[in-house]
Amino acid sequence: MKMEQDKYFEILKTISQPQRYLSPERGFVLKEKPRLKVLLIFPDIYEIGMANYGFHLLYFLGNSIEDVQIERGFLPWFDLGKKMRENSIPLLSIETQTPANQFPLIAFTLPTPMHFTNLIYALDLSNIPFKWKERNERDPIIIAGGMSLSNPAPLLEILDVIAIGDGEIILPKILNVFLEKEKKFERLEELSKIEGLIVPPLRKEKTKRVVLYGLKDQFLFKPIVPSFPSVHHRFTIEIMRGCPWGCRFCQAGFWYRPYREADLEMTYNFLVENAPSSGFTEVGLLSLSSSDISSIFPFCKNLIEFLKKYNISISMPSLRVSSLSLPLIEILQMVRKSSLTFAPETSENLRKKINKPIKDEEIINVLIKAKDMGWKNVKFYFMLGLPFEEEEDLKSILNLIKEVKKIGFPSISLNISNFVPKPWTPFQNYKMPLLEDFYEKQKFLKKNLKIKAKFTNPKISYIEERLSRGGKVLGNVLIELYKRGNFFDCWDEYLKYDEYISALPVIKEGENPWEEVIDFDIKK
Repeated sequence: MKMEQDKYFEILKTISQPQRYLSPERGFVLKEKPRLKVLLIFPDIYEIGMANYGFHLLYFLGNSIEDVQIERGFLPWFDLGKKMRENSIPLLSIETQTPANQFPLIAFTLPTPMHFTNLIYALDLSNIPFKWKERNERDPIIIAGGMSLSNPAPLLEILDVIAIGDGEIILPKILNVFLEKEKKFERLEELSKIEGLIVPPLRKEKTKRVVLYGLKDQFLFKPIVPSFPSVHHRFTIEIMRGCPWGCRFCQAGFWYRPYREADLEMTYNFLVENAPSSGFTEVGLLSLSSSDISSIFPFCKNLIEFLKKYNISISMPSLRVSSLSLPLIEILQMVRKSSLTFAPETSENLRKKINKPIKDEEIINVLIKAKDMGWKNVKFYFMLGLPFEEEEDLKSILNLIKEVKKIGFPSISLNISNFVPKPWTPFQNYKMPLLEDFYEKQKFLKKNLKIKAKFTNPKISYIEERLSRGGKVLGNVLIELYKRGNFFDCWDEYLKYDEYISALPVIKEGENPWEEVIDFDIKK
């Protein structure tokens, strides 16, 4: 092991951005002689994984348990990955550079189905067989969770255990099993008794989704300060889980039901105590619809007034375009007047059908008042290809942006994604438009918008749909795709669309494999 580490550090001197792979950072955890060591892997590069709130949550939650050491792992970029293979160096943990296959438990958090082949890449670098049937007593137990596993069927032949639900409930139970049992089979047997866990090796292929009903009992933590800037470099804290609205295309809104609010008094006190010394200059308040949270206005006003003394700002995800958001917009401009983000999604007419009944007139009125408050820039999220969409809906988007331009913001930008039918949503069985139709819609908007707009690659959306809704047969397909060099597929420049689309089975109408695996009583 010492020889591997020495060789690894020598290689790091020859690659780009070696700080991705080095610790210690500010705030990481290292214990002396823990009884159980677990490797938590984010299946992407360091700066992507370190921006993920759920990854931090699981890290600190696990490390809060006595005798447990959670270490982190990330995927090496192409330059380091190539040299690790050439020198027979396995995937190593960040904290202690321990080979991944020496941990008894490896846990993955999988944010999107586009990370599935990255998981296989991590197993390959770790010298761990891809399928649970091929692994033996000496191999780690491989577990994964995350919203992408709202349909776990594609990974049923790969993962030993699949977690369905909120990690705050499931993770401590998993770790207690590993502390109490020594043998792999005994551990799997005990894990199969836990609600919220699917254990394919023991034929337990159905479970209920487990929910932390009281977010007021949430686990709070001060995140690690990355040694290499993450894509969202901020102190993130969750103030809401779920959403009260239920937009018919939105998987997060349905998967994270029921709607729950954090205890804002507890959150405020925690931030007052920890944010000034955290090493971050921005606090991110994580939610799906911040302006709907009770007591959000006094909470934000008091927090901003406190953080200003330390030159710390706050940020929020996109706000609901409503007059109810105006008090929040006014409060936010106390610390920054740079950019507001809204998600109208589509035309006013189609918004009614997707259960997002916001009028264009209300959007314009809110933006006029925001401009008067001193806001300079505005960003919009739209979605193409929604069910019932017609050419008139695209023209309505253009008309809305035309009216927004008249308000006089120095900068208006758009982020335009593609509709992908997702499990557990009311639109889960609707068909996507043809690939050429997506390109035509994008071409029409590009020609007429005449402002800065970023479009999602329709090829990625098509692949995501087949991965999101595919069945058990996808396990073998994913392994074969990986063997042909398909990984880091979230990155446009590395996506081999033709290989993917020819290999992935077409989704058959009415087949919903997730409903055979997860017991989830949800009203759509």
